[in-house]
Amino acid sequence: MSGLAPQYESGTKKDFEGKLLVTSFSDKCKGSTVWKKLEEDAGTPGEPMDAPGGPTKKDLWQMLIMCYRMLPDSSRCPTPSSDSGVSISSDDLKDGFSKLKQELMNSLPGLMAPVVNEILKKNREESEVTCSSGQQEKKAAPATPVKRYMSIKDSNEEGVTPMCEEKWKMVVKPKVVKALKNIPVLDTSVNRKGTQLFFATDDDLKEAEKVLSPFLNVTPFVEKQKKMDPRVLISDLDHDLLNKEVLLDAILSDKNEVVKRLYESGQAVSVIHVNTAGRYAVLKVTPDIREAIADNRDRIFLKLRQHIVKDRFYVTQCFHCQRYGHVAGSVYCPSKDKSATCAFCAGDHDTRQCRAKSGNELNRMKCVNCDVGGSKDDKKYAKSHPASSNLCPHYVNARGRLMENTSGVSKERKNAYLTRAWEELKVKRRGVLAH
Repeated sequence: MSGLAPQYESGTKKDFEGKLLVTSFSDKCKGSTVWKKLEEDAGTPGEPMDAPGGPTKKDLWQMLIMCYRMLPDSSRCPTPSSDSGVSISSDDLKDGFSKLKQELMNSLPGLMAPVVNEILKKNREESEVTCSSGQQEKKAAPATPVKRYMSIKDSNEEGVTPMCEEKWKMVVKPKVVKALKNIPVLDTSVNRKGTQLFFATDDDLKEAEKVLSPFLNVTPFVEKQKKMDPRVLISDLDHDLLNKEVLLDAILSDKNEVVKRLYESGQAVSVIHVNTAGRYAVLKVTPDIREAIADNRDRIFLKLRQHIVKDRFYVTQCFHCQRYGHVAGSVYCPSKDKSATCAFCAGDHDTRQCRAKSGNELNRMKCVNCDVGGSKDDKKYAKSHPASSNLCPHYVNARGRLMENTSGVSKERKNAYLTRAWEELKVKRRGVLAH
């Protein structure tokens, strides 16, 4: 028999192949007249099929016999039409496999019935248990992000007021660092609202309140973190499309059928900015519409051409103090009542009035965000870029937070950006520090 079938160890092939192998060596199979005749001729090479080195007709006939032995009624085993019983023709194979197909069609429903009945029975039992308890099984909704933070304000004769940045740095911060030495803090924010400390868990927030409340005016907050809708950029627009209403009508035409259908079902699409000089526009869309555009290979059809759509992650930066998260003139700007800080040289003047920038004096370039409060290496790296550079560590962190707070942006995508940006940053920083 070993000359007719390849030998496999148990468990090395799929279940179907394993069943065929077991059946091929069963007593029934060995007792078959045709099998005995094939066994007698095992030492003689069979006639090769089309492919050199491929299966012979005898190999295929053996497979046919194996399949028959798997059926409930295996008595109707086919035999070659030749007198010798060993010479197998192509007609024998064709006829045998045609009959096997019909046998399988007749036998499979009976073979599958017990399995199907068992599955249906189990489903009915689970359904009855669920209905009796009054709980309907629902698809688990994604957890809503939660923001946990503590606000620290100043208590004096004027009442409770937001704590100024100078007092926080010089007086309060050292005490808080000492008090929270065993409690992890995600981030710290100082603005006109006061000082906020952000925590990862409710337990950390409660423990911090317990530690700080004896000597500070603190208020804990737990809020659902709302994510912003995606923004996308469409560039290279025709001049007659540089109008918000005209552009929106073109986007919602029948050419962009899926976007139009989603818009008509109640999902919002709006043109929030059009730059006529740069011939581009920024749209605010829902996550579903952004996904539909992505499924269309990030294309939108306008007039007689296609336009590539790109994600727009606009990191808000204050042109007065050069920090991120607010705009110039905002009540949250910590330097609102002070003179402006230059984005190019960190001087006390408006960036548009910087002589070093207009004269392209790169030796005077300095990023104020990296320079203030940084280490010796940070201060040296600060001289390699302006505060507006997208390779500034503060910009990279701010964009990462923006991506995290945008609906439809996966954690994998955000991490991919951060990994790529930090690798570029390391290379540039290594070159700067080497000189």
